[in-house]
Amino acid sequence: MVSRLLVGCLLLMPVAAQAELYKYTNEDGVTVLDSHVPARYVKNGYTILSLDGRVLEVVERALTDAEIRDRDQRLAEEAERDRIAREQKIADGNLLRLYGAPEDVTRARDTKLASIDGFINTSRSNLARVKAQPRGIRGGYGTGGWRGDPPASRAHSQRREPHPSVRSRDSAEAGRGRTAAPAVCEGSAACSRTADALS
Repeated sequence: MVSRLLVGCLLLMPVAAQAELYKYTNEDGVTVLDSHVPARYVKNGYTILSLDGRVLEVVERALTDAEIRDRDQRLAEEAERDRIAREQKIADGNLLRLYGAPEDVTRARDTKLASIDGFINTSRSNLARVKAQPRGIRGGYGTGGWRGDPPASRAHSQRREPHPSVRSRDSAEAGRGRTAAPAVCEGSAACSRTADALS
């Protein structure tokens, strides 16, 4: 019994080896059935058939460079649409968690817009108030006021130095044991009287 099975398998091996046919089109446009596909026709695509004519597999032709670019662009657009749809779904879920109904979304939007309008109105009022202020307050010290240094600095810079004719008598008065006059002005009647009173 075993020997008969082995003989049957050996007889069926050539048949199994020829169990497929390949259908392709040659350069003349003629459809060919053969046990293999020549390498130069593989890029054009072919069909694998069983011995009884059933289609086992269809191998598509190779794409051209332009077709590959179109395919890649189409796949990229599909992926972008899928990404946008996923993000929109996530955003919708977040909104549903924050707001129970569409009216809540409208109410929140109106509240935010009212807050923005209030900020704009306040800013406009402040700007109008600044523009209405006198020029002396806004831009320095006005016409006729000082420009640059404040008054204290100007007064300090305008102080006069003592006249060269004023000499100190500190050393002479100190030798006489008297309190020295701060300064004596030669040729001045007031200064002379002050000096006489001290001496």
